[in-house]
Amino acid sequence: MGIDHLDLWQIHDLRTEEDFRTISGPDGALDAFLEAKANGKTRFIGVTGHHDPAILTRAIREWPVDSVLGGTMGTPMELSVSACFRVKPKFLLTTSRRVGFKIVKEAENVNRPAVV
Repeated sequence: MGIDHLDLWQIHDLRTEEDFRTISGPDGALDAFLEAKANGKTRFIGVTGHHDPAILTRAIREWPVDSVLGGTMGTPMELSVSACFRVKPKFLLTTSRRVGFKIVKEAENVNRPAVV
């Protein structure tokens, strides 16, 4: 690709406590992300999730991430855009460092089961 580093490398689609434990456990993906950042291979580390705001909140509290990306696609986390924005202050209040936060709207014409 002809580049010497990434600007942002994201742990994508964090969903469950099991995901959290696997990623942050011994030899988990988080170790690789932190090593890449320490070696200058990425400037920033992020996490994305579209399912459980509690898991993302925990990631913000316990992982040294620089950015968070959440979505609005009708899953339990995103029953409405406003529900996502109510989560934002929790993210920002749980850490003393600056963390970027972005909510994106997913495509509406995708075959998904209806949320009941």
